[in-house]
Amino acid sequence: MTSIFKNRKQSPKPEPVDLFLCHSSTDKTWVRELAKKIEAEPFEGRKLRVFLDEWDIDAGDNLVWRLNDGLSKARFLAVVMSPEMITSDWCKLEVSSALVRDPINRSGRLIPILLRDKHKKRQARLEVPPVLSALNYLDFRNAKDFQTQYGRLIAKVKGERGRRGANARSSAAEPLVALPDLRQSPDEISEVLVSNLLPVTPPKFVWSAQTFLSSKHDVHEFYTYPAFIVKGGRLYTFMDLNQPKNPFADLTKPNTRKTREEFSEWRESPDKWRWGIELLNDTLRRYLFDKGIKFNPKSSRYYFAPKGKRSVKVKWGAGDDRCVVRYPDGGVGNWVHQAARLRFETLGEDLYLSVEPSWMFTVDGHTSVPRERAGPLAIMWGGRERNGSILRHILMWSDAITQGYSTGQIQAGSQHLIIGRLPKTSNTSVGVATDHVAVSALLRFTEDEKTLTTPISTYGFLDNEGDDEEAPEAEA
Repeated sequence: MTSIFKNRKQSPKPEPVDLFLCHSSTDKTWVRELAKKIEAEPFEGRKLRVFLDEWDIDAGDNLVWRLNDGLSKARFLAVVMSPEMITSDWCKLEVSSALVRDPINRSGRLIPILLRDKHKKRQARLEVPPVLSALNYLDFRNAKDFQTQYGRLIAKVKGERGRRGANARSSAAEPLVALPDLRQSPDEISEVLVSNLLPVTPPKFVWSAQTFLSSKHDVHEFYTYPAFIVKGGRLYTFMDLNQPKNPFADLTKPNTRKTREEFSEWRESPDKWRWGIELLNDTLRRYLFDKGIKFNPKSSRYYFAPKGKRSVKVKWGAGDDRCVVRYPDGGVGNWVHQAARLRFETLGEDLYLSVEPSWMFTVDGHTSVPRERAGPLAIMWGGRERNGSILRHILMWSDAITQGYSTGQIQAGSQHLIIGRLPKTSNTSVGVATDHVAVSALLRFTEDEKTLTTPISTYGFLDNEGDDEEAPEAEA
């Protein structure tokens, strides 16, 4: 029996598969050249191996079986994204095979590659599905960035870590710099992280009294009053209800006792703290409305409103102009608005205003475009934005809220809601390759002007009939 096993012909050892390239046939030429380049890369005493359908599926092979075999063996699955790929049923199947086992890509096995935004035959644009849009992608859209993005891809497949700047390894034999696995192996370098949190000092007291109202919406024009909320038959406000000419006299029951509570004590009650946040939001909405910034309740976003049928710019920071409302060319098309989600949030014992910049698109300056049109527009305007651009948006919104002062003193009844202009920062011992922001340069004007008692610039609408700012590239 022993001799039989010794003489039996052994099955050849299956070849390893390092990378499966999921792609549309429209992108076949580009993908083929990429695969050739990858298979020339040395790795652990051999060459990297790519699964490519035209190389690995022979005539007569069971297509589904061979794809399944390649997908199951491949250490990584690269998804080459283009409008044609996103709508391909075969590509959907291949991506689903990876996500069904690892829905949030915790292992980092799935590698998104952004190749094209435009459909080659139709006007359709790339609309990345939510399951992929949350993942950090490699951007191959610009040919001049190919070497950098290719280096990141190879570093990912090889499991290598790179180093920054002058310490990065390079040689004639190895011209590509292997950058780090950005999701699992960040660079060990100190950086200053700028958050999207503006420090908040809330009003100290809340007054309340019994009211006739069951809801603030029982008042037809409730925005003519200072900020208030109605809970359990009582009206709550930052306004001192005992002061002469109390504006809420007609909304509260006569001869009712007015109570005063410290706002900080509301933290001890989850219900009252939610009420407090609601009251702060109402205060902020009224304040920004007077500054030309409206609130869209459907999307929970603030947006810059137009003044007539023209683009609008504001002056912010050290005097820079920013187009915040773009009137469509020739009056035909969509309005584009700078927008943001602004939320009061607690972090430990501290209160902050969270700023999440975004875009809003309307048909007339006020009415949002249909949902199916909003997605492609959001990709066009914000799809390529990175940390630097987003940080500038945050600083612009900070200036809008504080009006260019070191702190924004927002009238809250007979008190003030104070919001700081400088976002919360922290230090980190790790960084991200190719995504380094010169934070000190962006914040320098803020640091220099933290002690100012007058605005650093006149914030407001500039009279601009035209618009000299270029629209983003079609690939944006």
